[in-house]
Amino acid sequence: MATIGERLKELMGEDNNNSFAEKIGSNRQTVANMIASGKLSGDFINLLLNVFPKLSLDWLIKGEGEMFKSDTPIMTISRTEPQDADKWQMPKVIYEDRKTGEENILYVPVAAYAGYLRGYGDPEYIDHVETYRLPNLKGSTYRMFQVKGDSMYPTLKDGDIVVAEWVPEKVNGIRDERVHVLVTESEGIIVKRAINATRQLGVVNAKSDNIGKDKSNRPLYPTISLDPKTIKEVWYARGYFSYSFTAPNDTYNRLTSLEIEFELIRNEFQNFKKLLPPKP
Repeated sequence: MATIGERLKELMGEDNNNSFAEKIGSNRQTVANMIASGKLSGDFINLLLNVFPKLSLDWLIKGEGEMFKSDTPIMTISRTEPQDADKWQMPKVIYEDRKTGEENILYVPVAAYAGYLRGYGDPEYIDHVETYRLPNLKGSTYRMFQVKGDSMYPTLKDGDIVVAEWVPEKVNGIRDERVHVLVTESEGIIVKRAINATRQLGVVNAKSDNIGKDKSNRPLYPTISLDPKTIKEVWYARGYFSYSFTAPNDTYNRLTSLEIEFELIRNEFQNFKKLLPPKP
């Protein structure tokens, strides 16, 4: 069985004592002493954890389990591209929980759109990716995308988070008039109602729910016609998170006023009944 010093060397990877000491904020001699003695001081362990927050101390000290904690989401590219020409390739990166084997849900905020569009080739994006688990979402691949702008108002507001399921088929998998997340070369990542018009027009139309118009009476958010070849990924919206409630509309306000007036009339009637003489 490997010693603590040997496991520390494994953690160091290609670093030598000097470069590893610089990485964790220690010095070369201290690193050398820890490797040789296998006796890690509390201060040294804290330095390790500052750089490797998911490091498993059970593995480092006792040689048990994996180097990093078992609930750490890991990037895996284990899925192969489907052989069926009518299928999209699978997402380039999926995240699995080592313990359960279930996929974690990758969250793509607006600030990470550019990194996502680069096909996960941005190391800074990968290093800061967030993954989550949500109840009742199993057996498929999901993503969470943050909504940008007000084009889908009132259905979705700026900053809302859409939970979407991977659509493995090409445009044939689009559900007309339903909300989708489309990852495109021409428009970036957009959240719209999608319509498969490839047979009629050779395009996929992406519609907004916001029907507002500008001063010239033109739509603020016109329908976008997309060449199917420019669509890299399609995700079907399953739900969303929102941190703001929509203000009540006029109908709701009128109903509320009627309820209040009815209650006042009912109270006045009850008071009037008390003034009536008792029945003989």
